Amino acid sequence: MVSVSRSLANRIKEWVENNYSGIICVCEKQLEIGNIQSPKADLAIKKKNGDVIAIEIEDGQPHPDTNVTKYWYMKVNFSKRKHLTIIQIFSPRYKKDYQSRVELCRFVAKRMKQDYPTTFKYIPEHFSGDKWGLEAEKFIKNELREIL
Repeated sequence: MVSVSRSLANRIKEWVENNYSGIICVCEKQLEIGNIQSPKADLAIKKKNGDVIAIEIEDGQPHPDTNVTKYWYMKVNFSKRKHLTIIQIFSPRYKKDYQSRVELCRFVAKRMKQDYPTTFKYIPEHFSGDKWGLEAEKFIKNELREIL
C-alpha cells in the first residue's frame, strides 16, 4: 500500500510535468543543482532558471525539523542568487503530537531566512481530517501556480 505522502508527491509531480515545460521533478531522489546535489525530498522541483522548490510531506516523521535543516546546509553551497522554497506539509498527527518539533522547524526556517532574506522562503501548512491529502494537494498546487 502506498502512503498518503508518497501518493501525494507522485500526483503533484505528474501535475507539474503535465502543466509546465522545462521543469525537472524528482520524488525521493537527489536533484542535481550545478555542482551539488539536493537532499532527498518527497518532491524536489528545479525550475528552468535553477531555482529549487522542495516539498516535504510529514506524515509520521518524528523529527520533521531535519527536513528543514538539511536544506540549510544545501543553501550554504548553493548559488546565492538562486531561490530555495520549502513547502512543508504536516498531516493531522502533528496537531497533537510533535508540537515541539514543528516549532523547531519554524525556528530553523526563521534563522535560514535571516541568512538568505531574498532567496529563501518557507511555507508550512497543517491539515486535519480524513481528507487531509486532498486538501494538501490543492494547497500545494495553488502555491506552485504562484512560484512556477
